[in-house]
Amino acid sequence: MAKRDGFTLPEVMIALVVLAIGLAAALRVWLGLTHNVAIGRRWTAMSAAAAAELARLERDYLAAAPACVPPAAGSRFLPGGIGLNWTVAPAAASLGITLEVRAALARRALVDTVVTAVACR
Repeated sequence: MAKRDGFTLPEVMIALVVLAIGLAAALRVWLGLTHNVAIGRRWTAMSAAAAAELARLERDYLAAAPACVPPAAGSRFLPGGIGLNWTVAPAAASLGITLEVRAALARRALVDTVVTAVACR
């Protein structure tokens, strides 16, 4: 019988199965990384919104007339789908601010709370 070059059918099938398993694993890793990047971007947007809102509340508090009148508690919903809720707790010479930031991403609620105090000048 003459010698043949090449692979047998079982060898090719096993190679294809191994390749398919490897590609499926790589796809799962890529999808997980993409999801984690989206969550990171959402947290970054939430942090920026919280920083801007805290700066606004502090500015309004310090610019109030008569001096250091605490702002009312409230909430806002930003166009990017980020919700802000804040409460204020006036003290003798400062104002305590609790800011809750909420957003949703792929059936998951992201929530963060920032607590700070602003001294009255």
